[in-house]
Amino acid sequence: MKDSFKLSLLIFIFFSTFSNPILSMEGTLVSAKKVQERVKTIEEMNDIDEKAKEHLLDIYTKTLDHLDDISTNNQRSTVFETTRKQSPEEIKQLEDELAKQESQPEKSSEQVLATINKLPLAELEATYASESANLAAVTAKNSDLKQTLDQELNSASDIRKRIIEVNRSLEQRLEEKSLPLTGSNQELNKAEQWQLDSHIESLRSEIKMLDLRLLSQPARLKILKLKAELSDYKVKRIKSYNSQLKQQLDLKRSSEIQQTQEMTRAELSEAQGKHPLIESLAHSNALLSEVITQRDQELIDLEASGDVVFEETQRIKDEKDSLKKKLDIAGLNQILGKVLWEQKQALPDNKQYQKSLKNREQVITQLGLENIHYQEEMSNIKDREGYLTSLLLDTPPETILRIQDDLIKLINTRKTLLEKVIAIDEKYFRAMSELDFAEKKLINMAISYSQLIDEHLFWLRSATILNLDNFKDTPAQIKFLLAPSHWLKFVGETFTMSRSSPQVILGLLLFVFLLIKRVKIRALLIHAGRKTKKTSADSMLHTWKAIFYTLLLAIPVPMLLWIVGWQLANASEVSIFSHAVASGILIISFPLFSLILLRKMCIPGGSFETHFKWSGHLTDGLRKEMGRLMLTFIPIIFIMGLIFSADETSVNSGLGRLFILFILTTFALFFYRLLKPQTGLLTPVSRSNLQSFFERYQTLLFFLGMMSIVILMGMTIIGYVYTAGRMTELLIYSVWFIFAMVILQHMSIRWLLLTRRRYALKIAYEKRQEAQVLKQERLSTEDEVDGIDFEEPEIDIVSLNEDSQKLLNLALCILTITGFVFIWSDVLPALSIFEKITLWHHEAVVEGTMKLVPVTLGDLALAILILFLTIVGAKRFPAIIEILLLQNNNISSGERYTITTLTNYTILGVGFFALFNILGADWNRFQWLFAALSVGIGFGLQEIVANFISGLIILFERPIRVGDHISVGQNEGIVSRIQIRATTIMTYDRKELLVPNKEFITGQLVNLSLSDPVARIVIPIGVAYGSDVSKARQLMLEAVDENKRVLGEPVPTVMFRGFGDNSLNLELRCFVANVDNRVTITSEINEAVNGKFNAVGICIAFPQRDVHLDIKQPIDIRIQDKGK
Repeated sequence: MKDSFKLSLLIFIFFSTFSNPILSMEGTLVSAKKVQERVKTIEEMNDIDEKAKEHLLDIYTKTLDHLDDISTNNQRSTVFETTRKQSPEEIKQLEDELAKQESQPEKSSEQVLATINKLPLAELEATYASESANLAAVTAKNSDLKQTLDQELNSASDIRKRIIEVNRSLEQRLEEKSLPLTGSNQELNKAEQWQLDSHIESLRSEIKMLDLRLLSQPARLKILKLKAELSDYKVKRIKSYNSQLKQQLDLKRSSEIQQTQEMTRAELSEAQGKHPLIESLAHSNALLSEVITQRDQELIDLEASGDVVFEETQRIKDEKDSLKKKLDIAGLNQILGKVLWEQKQALPDNKQYQKSLKNREQVITQLGLENIHYQEEMSNIKDREGYLTSLLLDTPPETILRIQDDLIKLINTRKTLLEKVIAIDEKYFRAMSELDFAEKKLINMAISYSQLIDEHLFWLRSATILNLDNFKDTPAQIKFLLAPSHWLKFVGETFTMSRSSPQVILGLLLFVFLLIKRVKIRALLIHAGRKTKKTSADSMLHTWKAIFYTLLLAIPVPMLLWIVGWQLANASEVSIFSHAVASGILIISFPLFSLILLRKMCIPGGSFETHFKWSGHLTDGLRKEMGRLMLTFIPIIFIMGLIFSADETSVNSGLGRLFILFILTTFALFFYRLLKPQTGLLTPVSRSNLQSFFERYQTLLFFLGMMSIVILMGMTIIGYVYTAGRMTELLIYSVWFIFAMVILQHMSIRWLLLTRRRYALKIAYEKRQEAQVLKQERLSTEDEVDGIDFEEPEIDIVSLNEDSQKLLNLALCILTITGFVFIWSDVLPALSIFEKITLWHHEAVVEGTMKLVPVTLGDLALAILILFLTIVGAKRFPAIIEILLLQNNNISSGERYTITTLTNYTILGVGFFALFNILGADWNRFQWLFAALSVGIGFGLQEIVANFISGLIILFERPIRVGDHISVGQNEGIVSRIQIRATTIMTYDRKELLVPNKEFITGQLVNLSLSDPVARIVIPIGVAYGSDVSKARQLMLEAVDENKRVLGEPVPTVMFRGFGDNSLNLELRCFVANVDNRVTITSEINEAVNGKFNAVGICIAFPQRDVHLDIKQPIDIRIQDKGK
């Protein structure tokens, strides 16, 4: 009592403290009317800057929002306070009404039926429709009431968190209020003061409202619980009354239809022996009566199905709500593991309902056409005279008088029947629509519940730690498996079923045919491989033939097993054991086919060896491994499928876990023999390509593969059987998928290889034909030309085109990732549990309100994934972009480099922005860091920033591009890279020169190939005095004209520059298309000029020198006789 008094006193003091409105600049809290007047005034002002006006209007709008929040919070506070004060009286009233409902006896079914039976059919149908609508409304209200109750039960913690957030915001606003106003004018200061005051008062009013909500919560929960109980009673009674209404309505409707049917039968009996028109119409009425009877029964069944679906949906919803409550209370408790497993097995088969929905579409279409026919006939029969006239065409008058009365009676009967069938069809369509809606709702509810189970079942133990008690059912399971009577019965049922099944007979005939032809098929497979050895005859058609022949060799046994298993699984009159065997057969069909297929592809002369060029050592090893898996893996999964289909809970038994461990051991040995770094079967493959992904990460892949299996074994032993079994299943699917991707990769590589080989062969043929033409031209003067033998050129293509290989790897990588996501998609819901593990909080604006947003372990994992994708994308994606741009001849190398560089910057920027955003980085808190950086940039980092900005200018303005020939300072070369800080120039000495980007923007730069790639060549040549200058100029021009790489326009010229000390100075000027060829063309011209000058005796001048002799001393002269 004292504690409650203290709590009440504290609350009173708190509200008393904050109940007075905060004073603004005018002395009171500003009113909404005054703010609206200021808004109108500001909007009408024309002498104010538009940005300033927009800023003021935004502040006033926020002020109005805060004032609205104050009003709303005060109203809610009043409601909570009123509820708290009046709750005892309301609770007393609800308790009395609940006691009255419990004590009031329900009407007996006889009393209800007596009242219902007095109603005619039309009124009964109207009453049932009204009560059904009432039931739906009451049920929806009851559901909303329970949902509100659940939300209120779980709201206390959220309210307390919100109070903490609002208090923090209030402290910040109060700190801001203590600071002086910094507005540029009085109007802005007043607006900011109004906004700050209103925001503070809004926060205080929200705190008051939240406290009152917490204080009144016990009373409100009590009221909600009592209302929910009363609503349950109401729903129960209306549902009971509605059920009795429905039952009587069906009985009355069936009774009326039965009377109609008896009447039509009597009319048909009376019409026997009368005029054919009478007899035909009576027969048509009888048929229509049968249709009505059938349709009515179908309607009853349809409505019953709808009730079943509704109840199933409600059951799943209740179980889902119950599970959520259990998880909130117990968390990931081991006790829930088995419960969740059983509930998952009890979920309906969505495929069955989806099939039902699809079949119902066809029924609706057919019935719609029939209903249109009935309505057309009803439209005609309303004009009784016209309808009668159409029936009596070509009938004699005397006959008409005799049969007219009988026909009119039958027409009236038919009109009644048509009215009934049209009415029933409308109800039938409405019932089918409601059933469709109910089934879709059931499917969505089952999917949602299944996802909820998967989110938690993955992390829960579904069994105890493996011990001897787990094997108590093993003897019974072995007895069930090995009982001779079961197998004899299975053989008999299979034989009986096969004799009457055309599918099994056809499958058996195909099986026998393929077995008889297997030798010929294998010979065709070997022959297709031999054709790949000849370059000109090789094509992808041979590979496709080899794959087809391999499929024919692999398919017989799995096909026959699957047909037999499918027939047994869908048979209704077979034993439980036969159904279990059928399930086992269906489970092993695909794995057995995959193993046989891979084994057949590894045979000598098979696809792997001849088409994909795999080594014999690798194919022999893989063939042996596939054989081992067929002897170990296939029997085990067959036995598992047999036992588990008979008893789904046996997966948690000792025998079930031993089977899982045996499968994991089998795959561990398979991975060990395949991936071991030194002695594994794939080691030679990795060594043959030292740059491949597999070679670099073989050890890591081996370690991960073995560790995964060891972890799954440990999980199986300690009780995470569902998790280990599911992941083992997905691991097996992943292994098959990897093999499929390897085959697809080698098929693609072979296609690329053949395409490039055909291109090279075409080039070789063209060169050979050119050689033939030249030889024929040389021999054209001879009387007889010898035949030219053509031999197929040997083409050695070691590697594929690098660009095509990169694109292929990208496509395969995307396909592989997509496949793995599809395979492991069932496990992805379980990862959502990481969203519930909070690491820290950060403030963020959510729907206009500052709130604390949690950063979870899932966010951290997503951030790591984004970081990885950003790094990989920045490293790989620009290269792929460049490859795609290479296909466009209109884009130069410099443009490609600009696009790829900017793409790289964009990927990095977006990736890191997303990374920091997920981790909750508050950019406002980094303002001080940016300010400090700006100061540092102003002093020490200005050169770096200048180079960075210059680099961006270079990329956008593009004064230089990658591949341009430039001259900067005393250096000349080709631009090879443009980076953030500096640009790399490859000099003509093959040395890399790093030039800061700033030099290209602020200094002088000569770009020899910026706008025009044409370059001029200037060659100075000196000829000796006395030479014929005109002849020399003519020969120099001839040398230029003979060089095909010299441009004809501008026209080459030779200038006589003057008389030198030692020579007559000539200068040759010509132009080439690209500066890249300038040096080689200069060499070619020099060589040609030298040859022409030598031919006509023109001498190239050489320098002349004067020699002075020192004669201060005697000169020693010696005479030597050559003969001695």
